Order: sequence, then structure tokens, then C-alpha cells
Amino acid sequence: MKSKSKSKSTLSFRGGASPVLTAAMNRPSFSLAAMPQNIQKRSPLPSSVHQNQATKKWIATITVRPPSDGAATNRQAYGTQGDCLYFTFDTDREANKFAKAYAPPRMRVPGSQCESCNQTLNPKPRSTCICRNCGACVCEKCSTKWGIDMVPKTYGLMGSGYSPKVRVCKSCDWLSNAFCMSLLRGKSNDAFALYETGNINLRCTFAD
Repeated sequence: MKSKSKSKSTLSFRGGASPVLTAAMNRPSFSLAAMPQNIQKRSPLPSSVHQNQATKKWIATITVRPPSDGAATNRQAYGTQGDCLYFTFDTDREANKFAKAYAPPRMRVPGSQCESCNQTLNPKPRSTCICRNCGACVCEKCSTKWGIDMVPKTYGLMGSGYSPKVRVCKSCDWLSNAFCMSLLRGKSNDAFALYETGNINLRCTFAD
């Protein structure tokens, strides 16, 4: 009786992987050894979960703007009261997971130095960026742009007006790309390690 040989499972693509994807998967710059040393872990704004005794539903409350920020949110469109959003769930597990995933990061007050490269920040308007994914304050060179769908919709309420793009730091951009590459390579341990940084959004789309 012939013994069946076991082979490692690999990702297959119809027609084969594209040259661009193949090159990206083999790129060493997305290995854990190349992880930036200046990652600023996201510190979320307050959130809470409680049960409505009348309906027995679980309510997740998410702060979308700290009390010190006087700018008004679009309360009519989003059904908010004050600076919070309220979401209803059947179980406390769902409510807690949602609150953890959608609580926006605390935006840091700009200092005199970039939190990524430690260079002195330029005081000119638009030369300083507050990362919409982690809240770090970085210089223009240390920032890039994401599509608005790459961050939770609750994060968008922190800005003024609508834009199809949001500014993020290059550390968060590296983490997002490295996380995708680790999944494509089948390296689950690397994916878990990247997720543990606290800056990966599992409920949002990733860049192509």
C-alpha cells in the first residue's frame, strides 16, 4: 500500500500569481526583522458596554471626540448624542468586540519633534500630520495616505469635513502591508505578532 505524501498547503491563484504580487510576497522588507522601531501603539478613546434592562440588549458606547475638542460632530446623520456613538447588540461578546475595534485613537498634541524620525517639526500649516490610525504626530516625510475605507468609519468623525483619503504614519502603513504579506505567505505567527502591536484594523479593507 502506497503511503500518501503530505505537502504544505500553498495559496493558489487562477492563472498563477501576478508578477507584482509575487515580487511583493518575496520582498524581505516586510519581515518581522524589518519592523520599525518607532511604532506608536494606538491608545483608544474611552468606550463602555452595558445592558439595557428594558430591552435586554447590549449597548456599546464609543467616544468619537474628547470633551476638550469643541468641534461639533454630525449628530443628525450619525444619530449621536454629544460626542458619543451608541450601537446595539444581542450579546455582550459582540458589543465588547465592536467597542474594541471601533474606538478611535487618542490624537496626540503636536510637540516639537516628529514621533517617527525625531526631526524638528516644521511650524508651517500642513507640514505636520496626525496619524488617523494610531494618533501619532509625524512630519510630512513620515506620513502617507490611505483610502478612507482602510480605517473604521468611527475614526472619520474626528476630522472636519469628508475626504476620500486620510493621513497615516508610515509605521502604520508598514504594519498593514506586512500583515497582508504574512497572511499571503501563510505565516500565522508573524500575523499574530503584527496584530499584537494594536494598530491593525481587522474589520476594514486593506490596500491592493
